[in-house]
Amino acid sequence: GTEGTKTLQEEIAEFQNRLSYPPLAYEQRLEDDCHYRVTVAENGTPKNVVVTKPCRYSVFDSRVMRQLAEWKFDSAK
Repeated sequence: GTEGTKTLQEEIAEFQNRLSYPPLAYEQRLEDDCHYRVTVAENGTPKNVVVTKPCRYSVFDSRVMRQLAEWKFDSAK
């Protein structure tokens, strides 16, 4: 199979492209620039998330954390 064949950059880009914009932020025309450091377990699940550049609006943090909890990374160990 293709499991574990993605580069780190490909994996990050795929996650970023699948993030959905929070409806409340869209309605209020909010934009933000937030950064996170994610430690990934060997099975591909996020095991530790550290906010390295906080969001000004909590609606973005909530969305990212919720979607990270559902994500499974596929990059090489």
